[in-house]
Amino acid sequence: MVEVIPQTQTQTQSQQQQLEEVFGSDAGVVGAMQLFLQTRCSEQLAQLEAAADDDDGDDNGGAAAGISVDMHELASFSHELATLLLESPVRHLRLLEQAAATAMAAGSSARRRRRKAAVRIEHLPNHPAVARTRAPGSAEVGRLVSVSGTVVRTGVVKMMETRRRYRCARCGGEFDVQAEAEQYNHLARPTRCLARGAEPCTSTAFAPAASVGDAEIGDAADRCIDYQEIKVQEQAERLALGSIPRAVAVLLEAGLVDCAKSGDAVTVVGVVVWRWRAPAVGERPDIAVAVRASSVRVRSAGGTLESAAAKESAGAQSEELAMFRRFWRDGADRP
Repeated sequence: MVEVIPQTQTQTQSQQQQLEEVFGSDAGVVGAMQLFLQTRCSEQLAQLEAAADDDDGDDNGGAAAGISVDMHELASFSHELATLLLESPVRHLRLLEQAAATAMAAGSSARRRRRKAAVRIEHLPNHPAVARTRAPGSAEVGRLVSVSGTVVRTGVVKMMETRRRYRCARCGGEFDVQAEAEQYNHLARPTRCLARGAEPCTSTAFAPAASVGDAEIGDAADRCIDYQEIKVQEQAERLALGSIPRAVAVLLEAGLVDCAKSGDAVTVVGVVVWRWRAPAVGERPDIAVAVRASSVRVRSAGGTLESAAAKESAGAQSEELAMFRRFWRDGADRP
């Protein structure tokens, strides 16, 4: 088993520059990640392609599909890739999802090319810097960590708009504004035109772009995902005598929602982020630390950990669901 040991901040910056030189560019990193997925996660890719075939004719072709990536497997394949993912998770998780989408699109139909691939990172190295029993603090912001604890509160499942498309009133160009997870998924109204054109536009008048046609409707549905917040508390039996258990908010998106209930012992792998609300005159700033989950594993009654991504994949490909879809597909011409 290969262990990846995080470095200090100064060592991290110099080491990251050296590692980026190994791959040359983001395209080199994506290519190496795609090779890893095709060699070490080939079974999951095959299952997702089979699920895409079963989804033909349905309206959920753009739904995100989960691919579980074991950090120990990634480290054994390429120590450099694992280190980059640990030290700069926000950037390289995005590149890993691009690699997964490219791997799924290779040799696939147009229907399958529209499917997203949500990468779930699991089994971080057993090192105190990343595998934590205490709630993360401000020192861990921007780091990929594993947090173990007990769910003490679960929020309701909501629909979150991840981005909104605007049209410029002057040049007619369209552009997307991304939701800010750090600001409680706030979608700020743009202050200048961000559309790419031959000449820069200085307009400040915008309106939400209307959805017209099946392609735009499908894209609009793709911009909305399920969202839930849970609170995970430190396990008292793992704390020093007299310590008060702390809790941290965990943000669940898409296939991770509703994967745990109050009282469950969980292990969450995710990126530590700041969250703040809009400042108001005369009030103290509301700033807190949260974990944006990449994967959640729930400890069952027998003491084993069950992956939420595995349950999601198994549920999506259940025999009953396949039988139901096959029945309506075969009888489509006999209403």
